[in-house]
Amino acid sequence: MSLESAPVTGDPALLDRFVLNLVENAWRYNTDGGLVRVTTGVADRATQLQVDNDGPALTAADVPALFERFHRCGAGSARARSDAQADGHGLGLAIALAVVESHGGTLNAQPRSGGGLLITARFPT
Repeated sequence: MSLESAPVTGDPALLDRFVLNLVENAWRYNTDGGLVRVTTGVADRATQLQVDNDGPALTAADVPALFERFHRCGAGSARARSDAQADGHGLGLAIALAVVESHGGTLNAQPRSGGGLLITARFPT
């Protein structure tokens, strides 16, 4: 984990929920024994937060649906780590995207080679 100073101006409650949603999603949809990595800092005149995991393999075609409201990869899904996902509602990443966009930022997700997902949020400084 690399946590450098990463200032963002905005609504503290929404930004807190945003970070929580990304980290919780990375944990829920990880593989058993997999890692969740969080990195913060400033790069190219933008504050950046990255969260990634060692979850099951995804394709680029899988990614857009992950940000749709009520889309869940619950128990029985190739992405599901355990039955712990059964209590979700499929709103976490949709909310994260809305929070980033409401703060003038961008959210990018890309599958990691070998499995997992890398999510990068960028906010204007």
